[in-house]
This record gives sequence, C-alpha cells and structure tokens, in this order.
Amino acid sequence: DYFGDGLSEELLNALAGLDDLRVAARTSSFAFKNRGVDIRTIGDSLGVETVLEGSVRRSEDRVRVALQLIEAESGFGLWSEDFDRPLAGILALQDEIAASVVSTLLPRLRGEDAARVRGGTADIVAYDEYLLGRQKWHTREVPALREAVEHFRRATERDSSFALAWSGLADAIDALAFRDTSELKLVPEARLAALHALALDPELAEAWASMGMLAGEFDWDQPLAQRALRRAIALRPSYAHAQRTLGSFLRNLGRVDESLRHLELALQLDPLSGLIREAYALALHVAGDKVGAREQYEIAAELAPAAGSGAAIVWHAADLGLTADEAAQAAVTYATAAGLPEAASWELVGRGIVDPSLRERARAFLAEAPELDEFVRHQVSLALGNHEAAVEYLEAQRAVGGGDLHRIGVLPQYDPLRRHPLVLEIVRELGVPNGYDPVARAPVWPEPAG
Repeated sequence: DYFGDGLSEELLNALAGLDDLRVAARTSSFAFKNRGVDIRTIGDSLGVETVLEGSVRRSEDRVRVALQLIEAESGFGLWSEDFDRPLAGILALQDEIAASVVSTLLPRLRGEDAARVRGGTADIVAYDEYLLGRQKWHTREVPALREAVEHFRRATERDSSFALAWSGLADAIDALAFRDTSELKLVPEARLAALHALALDPELAEAWASMGMLAGEFDWDQPLAQRALRRAIALRPSYAHAQRTLGSFLRNLGRVDESLRHLELALQLDPLSGLIREAYALALHVAGDKVGAREQYEIAAELAPAAGSGAAIVWHAADLGLTADEAAQAAVTYATAAGLPEAASWELVGRGIVDPSLRERARAFLAEAPELDEFVRHQVSLALGNHEAAVEYLEAQRAVGGGDLHRIGVLPQYDPLRRHPLVLEIVRELGVPNGYDPVARAPVWPEPAG
C-alpha cells in the first residue's frame, strides 16, 4: 500500500513539474483510492479533464505497474500500458511513465521537456524508507510523525545523497515539534537536513519549502521564510504544501488578502485536503467572513475529522454561531474520529463552548481528558473561557520557542487576551500585529512598550 502511494505521489510530482499541466495534489487525488468512484465524478470533483489510474504489484525484485489514462468527461481510454521492470530501476520507470503520459497529453512537447524526478536515489531500501516516511508525515499525527522521522533517518543513512529524504526529515521534525514541544530539541537537526538537501540539489522545491517552514515557525525569520517559500513555488507552482504554508504565514502577519490568494491556489491544486481547507477557513474567519469560514470549517471537518481540521470548528463554535446541539455533535464527531476515550462525553465540551452555564463542568472534564494533543487542548480550553490556562500555555511556548506563538497575532480566538501583558510582550517581540480589523481590512499594531 505504501509503495503504491509513494509511486503515485512521485508520478504526480513529475507530471506537476510541467507548466502545461495542472495536476490535482496528493490529498485530493488519493481521496478516491480503492473507492470505485465513477471517472466523471472524479473529474468533476478535482476539476480535471483526464485521470491517470492504475495498480502496482511488487515481488521481491520486480515491480509491475498497469496504467490507463482516461478522458474524464467521456470515460474513454486515451492510453494504456503495462510496465514490468526490475525493482532497482523504479526511478527510471517513473520517468518512463511520466514521459509516456506527457507524450499522450501534449504531443507537441519535445521529449527532453518531460519532467524528471529530482533528488532521488538508486537504493531501493532507502526509497522504501522514504515512501514510508512520507506516508506517515501526511497523517500529521504525533505517533506517526515520530515513526516518519526514523524512516527518513534510515533513508539518509542508506544513501546520504538522497536529497528528497533529507527534505522529508526536515518536514517530519517540523511537523512533530510544532505539535509536541518536547521534540523541539530536534529542530537543529531539521535545519541541517534542509540545508543538506539544498546543497545536494539547489533546485529542489521540497527543500526550499522545508527551509521556509522552519524559518517561519521556529526562527521567526519571516523574510527568509517568504523568500524560501516563494522560491519553492517558482520552482514548482503546483506544490500545494508550499502555497498553503506561505498563505498561512502571510495571514499571521495580517496580510490577509495576499494570504487568501495563495490559499485559494492551494485549494485549486488540492481541493480535498482538510489541512488546506482549514487554513483557508481561518483566513476567511480573520477577514470577518464568518459565513464563508463556517462553511469551510465544516468541509475541513468532513475531510479530516480526526485532526485539528476536525477540532477547529469545535473551538470556534461560539464565534461562528453554532447552536449548542451543533457544537455538541461536532465535538463528539471529532473525539470519536480521533479515538479519544469517553468520546460521547465530548458533547459536554461542545455545549460548554456555546453555553457559558456549562463551562465550569466542561473545563473540569477537559482537564482530566488524557491522550489529547496539547495544541487542541489549548484551543478548546481557550474557547471555554479558561484564560488562565491559555496564558500558561503561551508562557510555556515562549519559554521553549514553540512554533505556535507565530499564530497569535491576528487569530480571533486570542481576541479576549489582546490586552494581557504577556500577549503584548509576545507580539512586540515577534513583530506581529495584535489583532485584525476586518472592516478596515488591516492588522492592528500594538502600541510601543512604555
């Protein structure tokens, strides 16, 4: 399964490197895997004219890939072929398949214009580890992220020239340290990994995006973060992850109109990504479009109910105008999908966010809730009006240099704390706004200290 996912993603990236093609990104494409959905429905959902589908079978030393290129509107096959190759030649096979598809779709392209897989390896064991790492990185779940770090480490140990694996290691550590501050000690390793990937391949879009994420989240070097992410996008405009990250950073700086443009591009590339949909919803929310934001939060929760995308509509429930019943249902849906103990009891949390008379009981339940992501716990606690706990969380983030601090500048959930001395100190230190005025469509800057 992971091998098929990895091969699909690498083919997707190779084809997306062509200016002539717009290719739906990984999350959206993979949403239809093994579901038997009609090709016309897939084409409409992704906004594409053609669909490449196939299967992969792997033996100990060989791989067989059966592919078909289909016109989405008519369902007619445009091209089909079976590839049976030695496993050691998998990267050459990806190039061969990409060139065959390109020659079918764009016959006027010269052969040398066909995209090539960048930053790869000839070591099949290293490649296996890389594919497993990417699969687990996409989950954004802390236990899986820890495993992803180890997979990428093993890939780089097998082949130290494997640039994509070094970039993957940086991405996995970034995602892990953002969600678990006990792993912040790994961030220096991530910085070195991103730099090593760039040294190996200065035109690897993934490596530039890795550097940009780390610079923005843990160094708070926004000029470097934006330059690196814009370089990633210039090298690969179809890289939805880079578009989303840049859009999120611009939103946090109060540049909401710019942010929305990048997030809309990211959604065009990957319309079924809960992570991107949530980022877009949050930008709309900051901009004051609560109707549009609620709609997007609801879609994000459907796409990724177990992740932060599923929890976001819960902690924003009161501000978005959800009823107590709606908030209760959203909370139970999230807790159930996330596999939390006593999921049905999360009804109290949802109701408490909307109904102040229930907040004390909901806070008591939340305080005892085990196995809960610390970021989600903080956001829900803040929504329940527990400002003391929220301040403690921010103090802890500030003490260790946590990546979450860069978000507090304009997000609506922090509005009740805008006058708190700690929040004022943080926004001044980071050089970020202290709120956003949706009427003026402009950030609110804090008064200078003293």
